[in-house]
Amino acid sequence: MRRDDPLAPYHARRDFRHSPEPAGRTAGRRRPARTLQFVVQRHDARRLHYDFRLEWDGTLKSWAVPKGPSLDPQVQRLAVEVEDHPLDYARFEGTIPQGHYGAGDVAIWDRGTWVPEDEDVAAALQRGKLHFELHGERLHGSWVLFRTSGSQWMLRKRRDAHARPGDGDGVLRASAPTASARRPPRAGHGDPLPEWIAPQLATLVERPPQDARWVYEVKYDGYRMLARLDGREVRLYSRNGLDWTARLPRLAQRLSRLRLGPGWLDGEIVVMDTHGRTDFHALQAQLDGPATDVEYVVFDVPWWQGQDLRDAPLSRRLAVLDGIFDALPADAALGRSRPLDPHHVGQAVLDAACRMQLEGLIGKRLDAPYRSGRSPHWIKLKCRAEQEVVIGGYTEPRGSRGHLGALLVGVWGEDGQLDYAGRVGSGFDAATLAALHARLAPDERATCPFRHRPALPGASRVHWVQPHHVAQVRYATWSRDGLLRQASYAGLREDKPAREVVRERARPVQETATMPTAATPARSSHRPRAPRDDDTVMGVRVTHPGRVVYGTPRVTKLEVVRYHEAMAEYLMPHLRKRPLSLLRCPQGAGGECFFQKHIETRLPPGVVGVEVPASDGPDTQVMVSRPEGIVALAQYGTLELHTWGARTPRLEKADRLTMDLDPDPALPWSQVVEAARLTRVLLEELGLRPFLKTTGGKGLHVVVPLKATRGWDEVKAFARAVATRLASVAPQRFTAQLSKSRRRGRIFVDYLRNGRGATAIAAYSLRARDGAPVAMPLHWDALSPHEDLRGARFNLHNAAAHVADAEAAWADYDASRATLTVKMMKALGVTP
Repeated sequence: MRRDDPLAPYHARRDFRHSPEPAGRTAGRRRPARTLQFVVQRHDARRLHYDFRLEWDGTLKSWAVPKGPSLDPQVQRLAVEVEDHPLDYARFEGTIPQGHYGAGDVAIWDRGTWVPEDEDVAAALQRGKLHFELHGERLHGSWVLFRTSGSQWMLRKRRDAHARPGDGDGVLRASAPTASARRPPRAGHGDPLPEWIAPQLATLVERPPQDARWVYEVKYDGYRMLARLDGREVRLYSRNGLDWTARLPRLAQRLSRLRLGPGWLDGEIVVMDTHGRTDFHALQAQLDGPATDVEYVVFDVPWWQGQDLRDAPLSRRLAVLDGIFDALPADAALGRSRPLDPHHVGQAVLDAACRMQLEGLIGKRLDAPYRSGRSPHWIKLKCRAEQEVVIGGYTEPRGSRGHLGALLVGVWGEDGQLDYAGRVGSGFDAATLAALHARLAPDERATCPFRHRPALPGASRVHWVQPHHVAQVRYATWSRDGLLRQASYAGLREDKPAREVVRERARPVQETATMPTAATPARSSHRPRAPRDDDTVMGVRVTHPGRVVYGTPRVTKLEVVRYHEAMAEYLMPHLRKRPLSLLRCPQGAGGECFFQKHIETRLPPGVVGVEVPASDGPDTQVMVSRPEGIVALAQYGTLELHTWGARTPRLEKADRLTMDLDPDPALPWSQVVEAARLTRVLLEELGLRPFLKTTGGKGLHVVVPLKATRGWDEVKAFARAVATRLASVAPQRFTAQLSKSRRRGRIFVDYLRNGRGATAIAAYSLRARDGAPVAMPLHWDALSPHEDLRGARFNLHNAAAHVADAEAAWADYDASRATLTVKMMKALGVTP
């Protein structure tokens, strides 16, 4: 191949006299990064596969993905690098004749724009690891391509708001077309009803387009809800896939009586006031009770009676919806959101809506398909400014007001920290204040969750809370320093995760043609950086930086060191003043590994020795004193950092209790969840506050911070008593016996980590196992039987993205230290 013709291999394989593929005689010019396009083409050749193409340097860099992309971050797809394609191939659909290279049907499965996350894309491609964001119709968010060998790469979705853990082939099962995405659905029935359809979302814009292809509907003030209907079987799901059927029993019953489907309806649950307008406050009140007055207003039908309608234009879907409602009885439990009279176009339609005192409008293109995720073909137009915010605290009430004064709210910044956005002091009635206080009080914490502690007027006391709750507020404007002016409370948003709340900015309408999605969620600025050419990190020279440390996925030594550099500030509080036991793997995780407590050679910077009393004299062990010491240990081949349960200078007094829940590998995750919750209940009944941590293995750690008042023998005896009590309460679930035979089918409650000299894996430490897993602090409410958090669920590549949540989960750890009292010990039969 000539250096000046990157398309030479493409031309050599094709006969353009007979193949309809574009010739693309020369490579195009490189366009500005903001307009880089990507395309995924479904190629039904000798074997069905998906061709993934990214525009770069005048051509389409191309990979064949046999199984297609997955939205599950745990699923890696083989991607075989193939020859560069011309830019106009991004528009190609058709049939390549038999006997020609790639013979078969080619259809566009997804298209949009992409944004590199690496500063130097050429270097990243050469190095074999490219991070990027996709803004497509089906694929969104952050992805990574990394080379394993030769032309073989892996394509993986990175964990963000667009990921769907556990949904391996969901995006393919739910939306793979049999032909062009622009063709109408095929006639006939028989396709299985999808288990889940992610909803299409609207993009906020400054003004409506001057285009007659758009129709407009009333913007309802409610909760988005999708209904899966299969005769009498009805399930109701929120926008992020949570099953709300049990919260809306009356609505589910009314829908069940209609015996509709099989199909999916998309709409909004609302409560109407006496004037026929939606009342968000009233909806909140209903959801706190039996929800008898909740109505379901339907505006789309993505799937109906064996037909996947997502590839059909909106005009076709509205016609299907007309047929559904025409067949319903007059007293049916469904409302219909119909497009407004198309008398007004452009700005005039919004002006008319605002004069009617509506919340705003949703605009939709009649010729566009239904696409999960944020779409340029659905737009939001607001008559009054609204913003979702995260509640980070509240002030004490004054005067006659009860329960709380003002909410202190924020939004997540681009670096993953919570930025203060002001006070919300109006919009409450007495019942709302009481309900809010009841929700927030259990989540009170000792420290401020905002990036900077806000300067508040007056001397009123502030109650900080975990940033879990999302409120919707109305406001006049944003100030120059990023604060909401005249903010008024509208209600809680239980249908949106707090981590997704960023400042919403309206886009110029012309951007919706080229930017298919809204801004991606905030990501931590502390994520591990891609390896650079240099081999010095924090002043530590890294030898053999390209050595492969993890084979699955492929991770080099320099990447391991960079991980420790990025996570050092979070690791240090867990390592400081504690003797360490190091698991060193000089030849990588797959080679020989060994534990080490001492370094016989000269200690590197940031690593010190600590004298530990022993029967045969002082024993000098390793301890980290500064962040560069963590990097130095990684350079020495250290992968795992295990810490003592005590700190200098009081090494004879334990300052934590660690209950290691070690399950039989055959046990399901749901039983591990149940075991952790039971352990928590027992410890809380004793008057202790437990914290939760994954281990990067098959179990969980339940950790209790203690005041350093008891010796090792007493703490170990107490831990053994906890394990024994659990085993006696639920013998079918737990065992405190070391015997392998006794542990079969049960969870071994390992209390031995509480003895003198015993250690436990540190939070944020890597593990020397496939997947490069990381031990991760967790909120207790993150524990769900439906999402397995063990193993490599948290790993070297995604740990930094979870740091903010992990730090918030353990924010009160030190403040929660308790004395192991005589009463507690006697309650378990331990003699102090």
